[in-house]
Amino acid sequence: MEETIQQVKIAVESGRTDVIRLAIDAHSVKPKSTGLHSSKMDIKLLDALNSVTPEHGNMLHLAAKLGNADVVRALLVSGVDPSIKDGQEQTAYDIAKPSKQLTMVFHDVLLQSIAQSKTEQVKALLSSGLDINQKDEATGGNTALHWAASFSGIDIIKILLEHNPDVNAINSDGTTPLHDAVLRGDVDIVKELVAHGADINAKATGGKSEGKSPLDLAEDNRELKDVLAPPVIMNGHVENGQNGVSTEQSEDADITLETEEEEKAEEEKESSVKDDSTTTPEAASPQVSSSVQDEDEEEDEVEIDLETIEGEEEEEEDVEVDPRLTFLWPQPQQVIQKNGDRFILSQDFSVQLAAIPQSGTLEPMVDLWTIQSAVLMEKGYRCVLENSVVCLDPSAQVVCNINPLPFKREESYRISVTDKMVTIVAADLPGLWHATSTFVQLVQLCHKEGIPQLEISDWPSIKHRAVMLDLSAGRVPRMDTLLQLVNSFAQLKYNELHLYVKAYKDSPIHDTMPYSGSELLDLEVFCQWRFIKLVPHIDLMEGGDLSPPLFSIFQQVLSRFGSTRVVNIGPNLTRKLLDSVPPPSPRPETPQDDNSSADQSKTSDSTLKKETSETKTEETGEITTEAEEAREDEMEAPRPSPFILSIQDQLRLIGIGSNQTPLFCANVISVYETSFRQLPIGSVAMWYGSKSNSDFKKAGKKLLGNGQGFYVCPGTGVWNSLGGAPEGSICNISHAIKTATTNPNAIGLLLTNWAGCTYSNHPVLSWPAYISAAGLSWNASTSLDFLHGNLSSLINRHILQDPDSPLGDAILEVGRIDTYLTKASLNQLDLPVTDKSVIIPAKEGSFLCRIIQETDNIDLEFITIEIINNAMRRIRKSQSSVNAVDKLKLDRRVYIQVHLTLDLMFWACKMVRALLIAGKKPNHAQSGFNVINVGLANLSATTKTDSANKLLSMMEEYRTVWLDQCYQPGLGASGMFFKDVLKHLVPEGTEKTED
Repeated sequence: MEETIQQVKIAVESGRTDVIRLAIDAHSVKPKSTGLHSSKMDIKLLDALNSVTPEHGNMLHLAAKLGNADVVRALLVSGVDPSIKDGQEQTAYDIAKPSKQLTMVFHDVLLQSIAQSKTEQVKALLSSGLDINQKDEATGGNTALHWAASFSGIDIIKILLEHNPDVNAINSDGTTPLHDAVLRGDVDIVKELVAHGADINAKATGGKSEGKSPLDLAEDNRELKDVLAPPVIMNGHVENGQNGVSTEQSEDADITLETEEEEKAEEEKESSVKDDSTTTPEAASPQVSSSVQDEDEEEDEVEIDLETIEGEEEEEEDVEVDPRLTFLWPQPQQVIQKNGDRFILSQDFSVQLAAIPQSGTLEPMVDLWTIQSAVLMEKGYRCVLENSVVCLDPSAQVVCNINPLPFKREESYRISVTDKMVTIVAADLPGLWHATSTFVQLVQLCHKEGIPQLEISDWPSIKHRAVMLDLSAGRVPRMDTLLQLVNSFAQLKYNELHLYVKAYKDSPIHDTMPYSGSELLDLEVFCQWRFIKLVPHIDLMEGGDLSPPLFSIFQQVLSRFGSTRVVNIGPNLTRKLLDSVPPPSPRPETPQDDNSSADQSKTSDSTLKKETSETKTEETGEITTEAEEAREDEMEAPRPSPFILSIQDQLRLIGIGSNQTPLFCANVISVYETSFRQLPIGSVAMWYGSKSNSDFKKAGKKLLGNGQGFYVCPGTGVWNSLGGAPEGSICNISHAIKTATTNPNAIGLLLTNWAGCTYSNHPVLSWPAYISAAGLSWNASTSLDFLHGNLSSLINRHILQDPDSPLGDAILEVGRIDTYLTKASLNQLDLPVTDKSVIIPAKEGSFLCRIIQETDNIDLEFITIEIINNAMRRIRKSQSSVNAVDKLKLDRRVYIQVHLTLDLMFWACKMVRALLIAGKKPNHAQSGFNVINVGLANLSATTKTDSANKLLSMMEEYRTVWLDQCYQPGLGASGMFFKDVLKHLVPEGTEKTED
């Protein structure tokens, strides 16, 4: 908790509203009520944020002194008490008074709290000194009492009236709060306002109530009319309080008037018919059959309608498509833009919700919109949620409904945008989440000029869209970092998150699963609110054996995932489970088999030998093809095991129940063709392939032949590299997508992000793959040319939330440079990444990564000075573009990661250049290699000293970046990646300087 409080304080000082929101959200409890309230903050965290310090007051005082309106808004919305006073007896509002922007933030939150009936927050805000009569110019000059009369309940009205507001205050249309209460039809609020002196005869000067008083508006509602002008008893008759006419007389008069009006209307109708008969030419001609005449009229109408439709189609063809719509991501399956005025979203807008047909409750929809409205609030928009069943307001700007009947698929939705309204219809709650994510993107892309009129129909191409994070190698994200990442995944429409962990014998539980039970519970709830399933991905350390202690560890890990219905089993554990199962019994022979059994035996033996060239799981977590390892597997498999149990029994010992679906590594299962028969019914296969040339199509055919449902599992390609490999990962992902959308047994995609054996690369380098896999798995028809050409813009818009940031380009460029040098070292510069002979990421790691990891052993045969100089120029260009922008405008964490990556790559290139110069073949030599790797020991002392000093400074920066985002365990092992090369650079006897 202390760590979270410190994070919030730092975020307040640095203006990071995203960190504040995520940190508070992680310690919030979902309310049990079905009201329109947001999550309730943990009481300890709330007390800490409200606690007063002598120098700053509470967190809200600090934010007000710093003048950061967004931070003030985030703290107020989160529930920080504004009525608390500091040592000078001032509230945060008192400090904010000189700033109009800050005072408007307080007033905006007051109006939002009123609309959501947050009584305690309304009391606290009013006690902080807010002017209750202040008008909100953004919504037409409405006061707090106007808002309460329109959106809130009687309790809020009474609280406001206790602070002596002007009950007859008028807005820009001249309407009073009483006008709004009458239009709403709330008798209790009308009574309360009238009792406090509201004028029943005040006439509006504009808007839909122009020229009418509250009494006029209540004309058709006898109950309201009686409240506004109560009847008076005179001479035994109930008299109308307005004019003294008795009720009986009034009713008789009404009947008389209606009769007279009907007679008058009938006379006018007859007169009109008579006039028509004397003036219309058709009346003088022979009478035509009415049926024939009607048919002729219908034909004329049809012709007109067709002409109208054709004209509309011609108009639609002339629509100039808004280029910003191409940056909706993932791109919707169908977008039709129309001509007409654009939709302008008001700063304060209402969303009308229709109850879910199956449950009849609005609570899940309210929770969903509460999360999404926080994103819109950062753009200055305030969302008020209403029940459309209770109050169908035609002036609502957004109408939202869930109905599965109009849709073929789950998670589908439609968005219709006119110049007046946005209508959202979804098949289910996940579909509504995706729809609101698209709506938020529309607002972000088009909020200045307005959203063009649109019809969007959307659905996912692939049902399961998952990301796997490797926690097994020591890089464990801090919870706030992980929650921020989950938020991005949800907006990109991923719906599963797999956490990969490895167990080994006698290891404590926290070494296997680094997150505590309470942290995982918070994470699981956070994911569920965003319709992401949290899936445990368990595995064994390489070479480990199943044993009772390991069963216990797995049970403890799985017990921390409370509601999961799916468990992903890694390659090593899959192999051990299969090894522990007796070979299946051969199929009983039939008479027809007598003559062919020998031939079939030979065929199956040769097939098995061929198929055992499939898999090996390395320390990187990557699953590769190794013929030698396969032959060893063939000779040893199935190996004897002390546990001769069925897979179902072993799964129960691990902690996987019969109501949970296991996911097995198919790369291992393919070694034993008959093992598919041993898998539990309904289990799912996972086919891993992380290279640019991975053949998912061939694997998919094999799984289809076994009747096995499966996921395709491409990779981010960033492990064992300095800059990643965006081009290779996109090629890998696109191959996987083709199989996932053409093979009928393919049900999902899992994007793997292995740690590798060095895990020195930074998290931001995985973003190109996250963006690419999200877009292609949702809409498989997305253009790869568009993706390649606009990937940096997509990163900027959808992850950095800054369209003009230079960081998106820099993230891609470091990956391209790393790939460029790797291809150069393999003499493949002339080949595209899509060529089957090009394998990216390289098995041994990228060229620059190996320069640091095994400097003296790397082959420099195909690397030239020109190639290295070209790479260094590109790095310098990226550094210049990043440094040219004001750093305060950039995301600090991302900037530091990109900056450090560029520095490290430049340093590695300088090392390569020094080795090339030292090992270059003499000009007079006629034979031998052009260059040899002479090793670091043969570089000049000055070069080694300068390189060592630079590396030491980068190591310290690397440590800072690590601790800013990840927990400390694992930092030491990752640091060994640098210390090994440092030993070769630091002169003998000075190794201690590295500490």
